[in-house]
Amino acid sequence: AYRVGFADGNFGAGATEFTDGLYFRKLLLDTQWSVVCRANDVETVVGIASGTNGWVNGATIERDGINIKFTFPGQASVIIGSNIPAVALVPVIAVSSRNSETKTVKIDRFRIFISGLAR
Repeated sequence: AYRVGFADGNFGAGATEFTDGLYFRKLLLDTQWSVVCRANDVETVVGIASGTNGWVNGATIERDGINIKFTFPGQASVIIGSNIPAVALVPVIAVSSRNSETKTVKIDRFRIFISGLAR
């Protein structure tokens, strides 16, 4: 399974998901990627027909007013307004496997743009 985005980092031994997060996810048996907004172990999930098992360039997660907007290359944006975490999140890339199959993530570039912060 793959998870890429922002989460609280609470993904300990035996856990199957983060407690809080905003991320792209592809589980072991999934045929497509999903976008996830997860707050206090409750999630909103929307599948996206990514059409790729190869490189992905330009997927984004951004705040859109009070909602979260996910953009996956070549697909319409997905806007989610529920289960948005109210805790601090950190960038995450998580790869997990429940069988002997090898899982690999190759990261060429991971960019973060932050705006609208106040001191």
